[in-house]
Amino acid sequence: MLGLFGLGPLPFLAAIPVAAVAVVRSHLRLGLVALAVAGAAIPTGLPEVAARVDAPRAARGAPTLRVLSWNLFFGNTDATAIERVVAEADADLVVLQEVSAANLPVLRRSPALSAYPHRVVSAVPSAFGSGIWSRLPLEGSEEFDIEGLAMTRAVVRTPAGPVRLVNVHALSPIAAGGPATWARQLSSLGEQARRPGPPVLLAGDFNATWGHRPFRRLLDVGLDDAAAALGQPWSPTWRAGGRLPPTLRLDHVLTGPGLVATSYTTGPAAGSDHRSILVDVAITAPAP
Repeated sequence: MLGLFGLGPLPFLAAIPVAAVAVVRSHLRLGLVALAVAGAAIPTGLPEVAARVDAPRAARGAPTLRVLSWNLFFGNTDATAIERVVAEADADLVVLQEVSAANLPVLRRSPALSAYPHRVVSAVPSAFGSGIWSRLPLEGSEEFDIEGLAMTRAVVRTPAGPVRLVNVHALSPIAAGGPATWARQLSSLGEQARRPGPPVLLAGDFNATWGHRPFRRLLDVGLDDAAAALGQPWSPTWRAGGRLPPTLRLDHVLTGPGLVATSYTTGPAAGSDHRSILVDVAITAPAP
């Protein structure tokens, strides 16, 4: 069921053509059932659509951070493609998931990433390495553990004040033994976001959509989902690189109070099964 709910309104909207065919062929009962199923798309998708917010006046002219977040896939060693994604983004912060022993040598040789002198990197043999590359100074850079999986975080020293950055890669809720661990990971991230301190920014692969209740609970601690807040809820990031276009938005940039997303775009997969996301974030109320 977790996988079905994660699809949001998609499986319910699929009932619309079924209802149309049933009506044309005078199968009234089937048509009514299909319409009822399609109607379930409204409460399933409405919260994400209704999350759109107008940027406050304070965001106009405020200092901004450009954030590139990308699950680059632990086996992706396409140096040319990775270089292109990073160079074209021209971000202040590059937040990567699935940094591995395989692709770390490629990242170390990247001319584009050489422009980021501040970094914290955790490369592991599995798919759960991660790294933060920054043009701005980092403080408190560290790996940290949530339910046995390592993630990375740091405080970014911006001209407008410090910003807490957490690089997220949660376990899949449909992995073996994964649902409970995944839910606890999202809950733990919420606890981090609630802690007093500088404005908080969470970016990465949450393996979650608005159709998942634990993800909505995470947002309830006072976080805004950049894509939804900007009125772009239909900007799927996974599964990319196949014959069919992506259908799920598993990758997110979440902003806490004092931060406002002002633009959101998806980029190419470039050898990954995830599209990259590029978000501009205005610092409207930096910590004193």
